[in-house]
Amino acid sequence: MNPADLLLDKKSLREYSTDFGNLHAKEPVVIAKPRSIYSLRDTFEYARDNSLRVIFKGGGQSFYGQSLCAEGMVIDMKAMPSDHSQVELGNGWVRVPAGMLLYDLQNYLRQRGLRLPVYTSATKATVGGTIASGGISGRSFSRGLLAAHVLEMEIMGSDGRVWLCNENTNADVFYSSLGTLGMSGAMLFLKIKTETLLPYRIQLMIKDSPFEAIASLSAQLSQIPDVVSMEGFIKPVPGKVRADIFCAMETAEESEVDAITHKWREIAKDLAISSSSTRVTHIDDDLDFSASLGGWNPTQQQLQMSLLNRKLGVYAVPVPLTLSVLKAADLMARYADFIRRHPHFFMTRPYFAVIDSMKSSQCEWLQLSRQDSHVIGVDLFATFPHPLKIQGIDVLNNITRMAADHNARIYPYGYIPDRELLARLLPVSWPQLKHVSQKTDPGGLIHSVLG
Repeated sequence: MNPADLLLDKKSLREYSTDFGNLHAKEPVVIAKPRSIYSLRDTFEYARDNSLRVIFKGGGQSFYGQSLCAEGMVIDMKAMPSDHSQVELGNGWVRVPAGMLLYDLQNYLRQRGLRLPVYTSATKATVGGTIASGGISGRSFSRGLLAAHVLEMEIMGSDGRVWLCNENTNADVFYSSLGTLGMSGAMLFLKIKTETLLPYRIQLMIKDSPFEAIASLSAQLSQIPDVVSMEGFIKPVPGKVRADIFCAMETAEESEVDAITHKWREIAKDLAISSSSTRVTHIDDDLDFSASLGGWNPTQQQLQMSLLNRKLGVYAVPVPLTLSVLKAADLMARYADFIRRHPHFFMTRPYFAVIDSMKSSQCEWLQLSRQDSHVIGVDLFATFPHPLKIQGIDVLNNITRMAADHNARIYPYGYIPDRELLARLLPVSWPQLKHVSQKTDPGGLIHSVLG
């Protein structure tokens, strides 16, 4: 293979030995930067010949070692061609290289009056990395996971074979590649649904609501087709868990903003919501409101996390979960009590998004219940200084134990607990997915962080 595709110097190795969370240091033997389909195939051949496990790295947005491979090979997928010339637009879809940054794809689509059905705050992640971790945001209330909107994908297995996968062709490989953090192989191209861009967002903001109200509120708002999102931030105070809730409708026309604002006020009145207000935002060019309808600026959030984890000597690590909306209030009560008993660990405000449960075969392994119309996704953060790393990881494990007790599922971009505990947070279909992955990884070359 081309020697330029392999980096062996220690300076480059250090860059690929830690990920966004900065909790782990795992040094690979070699970093591969394949620049074509052919050199990617050569990369796998090199790994096989040298008995190296491999793992894929996109934008490096995961927190807990998911893109690290001790004594193995890290394959940097951003080196693959991913400029606009590689993008193809069709009627209701876009075909895009998996190594393209989500931020760049969003800008590309925006200039053409389009968008993805779901867009996350990790705009510096690659498109493939986002699909590999599911893709949750406020718009998941009406659209589910971004991974559920993938129409087709091309994957290269560890033996160099390229698989074209969709609902009709290699369907088992297709489904086992959504939200499984690269366990099937290297994503090459993805064909994803697109929607017309609706730039005006009219939000209903409910401040300091009892957290348990989210269950009934989500059930009522899900009956209103115009409501596209429901998300917010949790205030885990023992005895009275509260939340700030942001819901939104959207429109393409400024002339419709006043009517939608009035509709929100009428809805709030009908639901007897006393402390609420409305806000109108417009999608701007720097994606400030693209990721979260609550107005969460992804640029500021990324900077904050980077400063905490890499500059200030403090870890901030999320435990990302989904669970039944009906069980969430009890989990949050236990979480709040846990914070009270561990005052030396500062917990940042957890983020939540209510998610359509997607009663379809796509992403079935991530679903919680076919009876629940919606589930809730939460990012529970533990924040602690470097000297308390061991205790901090114990705190993270305790949070995941609480989640397992509430039949939650864990999403793979944040904290991943020990294997025994992890098994309680994975669905029963996981062994079946591992069996399917043997088709694309016959030699067991791919290092899967999920087992």
